[in-house]
Amino acid sequence: MFNKITPPKKIYPIIILLCLITTAIPTQGNLAKKSTTRNDNQQSNRFVEQGGFQTDVHILNQEEKLIIKRFTPNTMEPFVHLLNQLRGGLYFQKWQNEGKIDYQGKILKQSVNLGFKTRHHGQHLTLKDVIQWSKQSYTPFHFFKKLQDAGIIDKQGYVASISEQSVKDTENFDFQNLQNKIQNFSFGFGDQKLTNQLRNSLFDYLKIKSTVINITQEETTRYQSREENFIDAFFDAIGGNIIGSIFFKDKVQVLSEEKGWKPSIDLDQYLAPYYLGFANTPYYSTLDGLSIINGNSTLTEVSVGHINQDPDSLLNINWQNRTLTSTHPASIWENHYILTSVKYQHLEQDSNKNEYYQVSLGIGGIGENHYAEFYGGLTGYKTDGETSIGINFGGSAEWYVLKPFSLYLEGTTSFQPGKNNITNWGLNQIGLGSAIHLDRAKIKLGYMWNTNADLDSLVNGFYIQGSLFL
Repeated sequence: MFNKITPPKKIYPIIILLCLITTAIPTQGNLAKKSTTRNDNQQSNRFVEQGGFQTDVHILNQEEKLIIKRFTPNTMEPFVHLLNQLRGGLYFQKWQNEGKIDYQGKILKQSVNLGFKTRHHGQHLTLKDVIQWSKQSYTPFHFFKKLQDAGIIDKQGYVASISEQSVKDTENFDFQNLQNKIQNFSFGFGDQKLTNQLRNSLFDYLKIKSTVINITQEETTRYQSREENFIDAFFDAIGGNIIGSIFFKDKVQVLSEEKGWKPSIDLDQYLAPYYLGFANTPYYSTLDGLSIINGNSTLTEVSVGHINQDPDSLLNINWQNRTLTSTHPASIWENHYILTSVKYQHLEQDSNKNEYYQVSLGIGGIGENHYAEFYGGLTGYKTDGETSIGINFGGSAEWYVLKPFSLYLEGTTSFQPGKNNITNWGLNQIGLGSAIHLDRAKIKLGYMWNTNADLDSLVNGFYIQGSLFL
């Protein structure tokens, strides 16, 4: 059962699952009819098709043009989002300097009321909590009203001294008046350097949002014969070109798109020295997951899992260590780590005893309420006194949905490639379920599927696993 020689295509289902666990990679679809290329040199690359009609799009011209834009509170939302990130980080620093919280957000004195929630002495604040509180009190509507009061935007929503009634020639826009008004605008931050940066960013934002990119492009469609014979191809091309000239005429059109805005302010310098690290345990204190501000740089987990389908069974013993790759403030929203894993598995079925020894190295990412990881390495396979070496790769993800529960999905495959594109042996595993977290202990309850390289069922059933965070 365990030594069947099968093509490697049998492990494709597990490969697909692991890809879904770790990442979703957008890919470009099959361009069967049209290709479009944009670049600064106003050239286009021809998409070559073996036969039939083919459409090329050539960029003839690309230019920026100022427009008379009417702003609304919703238009200012990206800029207000930047302000609230800064406000959250600066409030966190202020409360730490005042001794209200420590460097990890633990409340040291009286309770902190954030409007939507209250944190008490000994509990933890997260930067997300503070930013969410800032968003409640500092909304796009609130900021838009401040811009109107300062005369930066008028009552109709137009930029200062620029309205549809007063300006007809957009080529002669004069933003000097706008810039003068912004230089006197207060954002409520005591840091003068930051205030000046925000004033420049606001000016850039209003100007960029008043700019569109006009793209002039030419679309041409030509027929390419599918026939290989010269005579057949000649008459086929004539017929195709006649049809093309009737139904697929060349055309030139102008498309407009809004110019994108990217903040010029380096948030890192205002969020320092904060980064996202590992908490002692999932749901530690009042946290929503496994991460905490300025947390531990490493996390070690030891687990034992079991399936019992008497007389068949599976035993898993696993040691995992996760080590952060960065403690830079750029990692305040998410962070990455190196995963080291050593696993022993003992599988019994039909009186056959099989042992797997896995050593893996991988990478992972951690957020405030989730993590995902992908790994690969070597697997030693022992059966009937014989040992052989193969390879393994896999992935897992966990979502902390509601304290003290989480959901998990995991999959791994181990196999030994053989000669002539065949697989000597293999073990595929897929597991899903939920977990309950009790301080440093975690109990997984779920279901696990185990198959060999030929996708024959081995030991499938209810899976229970106990883990301890060291």
